[in-house]
Amino acid sequence: SGDQQVLLGGVKRNWHRLPEETQKELLEGTSRWLALAPEQQTKLRERMKLWEQMTPEQRQEAIRKREQFLRLSPEQRQQLLKRYGEFQNLPPEQQQEITARYRRVHTQLKDRLDFLMTGWLRFAAGLAFFIGLAHSILGERLVLMRLFRRKDLPRLFGRPKATACALRSAWHLTTLAWWGFGIAFILLTQQPFSLLHLLWVSTAAFMGTFVLTALVWLVFFATGLVALHAGERR
Repeated sequence: SGDQQVLLGGVKRNWHRLPEETQKELLEGTSRWLALAPEQQTKLRERMKLWEQMTPEQRQEAIRKREQFLRLSPEQRQQLLKRYGEFQNLPPEQQQEITARYRRVHTQLKDRLDFLMTGWLRFAAGLAFFIGLAHSILGERLVLMRLFRRKDLPRLFGRPKATACALRSAWHLTTLAWWGFGIAFILLTQQPFSLLHLLWVSTAAFMGTFVLTALVWLVFFATGLVALHAGERR
C-alpha cells in the first residue's frame, strides 16, 4: 500500500536486492505498525528512542530480561502482564514509591549475592594455594626424594641430574598452575573486573616456568608474551 511504501522508503532503492524472506518480514512489520492505534504508535516511538539512548550494557540487559519473559509459561506471562497493567494504572507518586522500593530491595539482594560470591571465590583461592603447597611439599618428601634414590633411574641426556630436574619441574608446574588459578579467583572478586590483570597472571605463570624447567621454558615464555600482547591490544 501507499503507507507501507512511505514507511519502507529507506530501503526502496535496494528492495529488489533483499531476500524474499526479509521482504516478507518488512511487509508484515509495516502492516502491524499501521494496525496500531495512534497512542500505541506514539508509545512505540518513545520506546525506540529510549532504545537508541541505551548503552550496549543496558541493551544487553534488556535483551536478557526479554528472553527470561519468553521462557515463562503462558499463564505466568499473562499474570505478569496483568500486574504490569495494574502498575501502570497507579498514580505517579505510588509508581515512584514502588519503583524506589524495588530498586532498594534489588540492590540489597545484589550486595548479599556479591558478598557470598566473593567469599566463595576467596575460599576457592585459599584451597588452590593450600593444595598447591601440599602438592609440592608432600611430593618432594614422599615421592621425588624416594624416587631419586633409585639406582635404575633413567638418564636424561646421560645425566641423572637432568632426569631429576625434569621430573621435579613437571611436578611443581602443577603447583604453579593451581596458584595461578587461585590468583585468578581473587581477581574475579575485584570490581570492575579487568581481563588485562587476568592475562598478567597467566603471563606470570607461564614465564615462571623459566625457573622450573630447562627444556621447554622458551615455549612457555613465548606463550606468556603472546597472551600479554593480546591483552594489551584489547
